[in-house]
Amino acid sequence: MENFYDRLLELLTQKIDDRSIFDNKQCRRVYKLIENALRSSKVPFKMVCSFVRVLLAEIFRQNSEFTCWAVALIFNIFKKHQNLLDCLDRRTKETPQEVA
Repeated sequence: MENFYDRLLELLTQKIDDRSIFDNKQCRRVYKLIENALRSSKVPFKMVCSFVRVLLAEIFRQNSEFTCWAVALIFNIFKKHQNLLDCLDRRTKETPQEVA
């Protein structure tokens, strides 16, 4: 099971002829595959964090169609995995304030 998510994560960053997988004709299938794979609440927390991190990094490299899809997917991930949102809240509360 872990191997499946590792391979799917690898697919997000894969390049084919110096082009992203999302520039390919099959990008809709990749979108659906990722959405369906992350739909379960049984996905390991560490893997969900990895997907969110990679999706956020890819947003800045891809076209606007990908950006809209990725933002919607990340929003749905946060709704499904509340502990991910709690982790972000805890992190911001623990960071020291900058001295002006």
